Amino acid sequence: MRVTRVNNKRKLRKFINLPHEIYEDYPFWIPPLIFNEKKLIKKGSSIMDDDREFFIVLDGPQPIARLAVYTKRHSVKAKPNGYFTLFESYNDEVAVKMLFAMADSWFMMRKISNYSGPESYINGDDYKGLLVNNFNDYPYINMPYNPPYYKELLKLKNLRKIHSFANFHFNLEDGVPDSLEKLVGYSKNRFDYRIEPHDLSDIEVFSKEILYIIDNSLPDTGEGMRVLTYENIRDYFLQLKKYLDKELFAVAYHKNQPIGFSAAIPNYNEIFIDHKTKISLIRRLRFLIYKNKVRSLRIFNVAVVKEFQKKGVSHALHLHIVKNAMNKGYKDLEGGPINFDNRRSFQDAIKAGGNPYKEYALYKRIIK
Repeated sequence: MRVTRVNNKRKLRKFINLPHEIYEDYPFWIPPLIFNEKKLIKKGSSIMDDDREFFIVLDGPQPIARLAVYTKRHSVKAKPNGYFTLFESYNDEVAVKMLFAMADSWFMMRKISNYSGPESYINGDDYKGLLVNNFNDYPYINMPYNPPYYKELLKLKNLRKIHSFANFHFNLEDGVPDSLEKLVGYSKNRFDYRIEPHDLSDIEVFSKEILYIIDNSLPDTGEGMRVLTYENIRDYFLQLKKYLDKELFAVAYHKNQPIGFSAAIPNYNEIFIDHKTKISLIRRLRFLIYKNKVRSLRIFNVAVVKEFQKKGVSHALHLHIVKNAMNKGYKDLEGGPINFDNRRSFQDAIKAGGNPYKEYALYKRIIK
């Protein structure tokens, strides 16, 4: 076996096709719909827009494992941090050790002493983490799925789990708790804000509002947060725009100033449960034919500016989306991920009727 960089079309094809080979006998895996790995490797993304590399382990011509690595700054003046992503492997410890040894060397050349993952390769939240519990449910859109043996493969020396987080399932047929309705009504009156949908037609204005909210929602230290630019946000939502429903997107305003937003996306993975072809034309046709028959959705982002945090704004945003979803006939919702250490948000999700039914983990590799 040998580990090599993805530096030609043949290796690129093997890198992209490897998951389809590994998951042939895993019925709950669903290939990503929205984000194109080939384009990602060639042009990067809003996260992988700086220094990046892609590795693959080959046994003769047969691909065995793959890994991507990249760097990203937490602030303009900060030193870059290291991350790994797009990890896939057959159950082969030797191949995995080879991958991480190569990644170690790559980061050491950049004077980076540790790196973490599996991180998102898109925007910071989508496809983030390693699934470690509940392998018998289909993933919602833009969420990872992996075989149970992956968590054993990552029990490497100098690789330790640093975060655990959960996704929550909500049965919308149970309705909305009266207590939540009362809380939101009280919050709106006391703190003088309103919730509005966003028609998403003016992507320039929209992106500026979202950037303002995100920039002003972060802790003063910005520790652990990545720098996002207007271009990052605009390009991300331009890519998502045709998949979004404006009634599942909400912005909170105090007077005319945006103070928070929340976004949900229909769970288009429903369409591909029994049709996992990698032929893009067939996938696009199925999407167009069946997209209006989807009956589950995922809330994938929420942010509130610091001045309005802990004032019920996030509850109001979610309530707006949930009521619209119920009116449109949606039956199930997934929310998260929420870190187990974030006890307040965790308990809020449970009180709102959520069931923490999937667990994910992030790991850190110390280079020695």
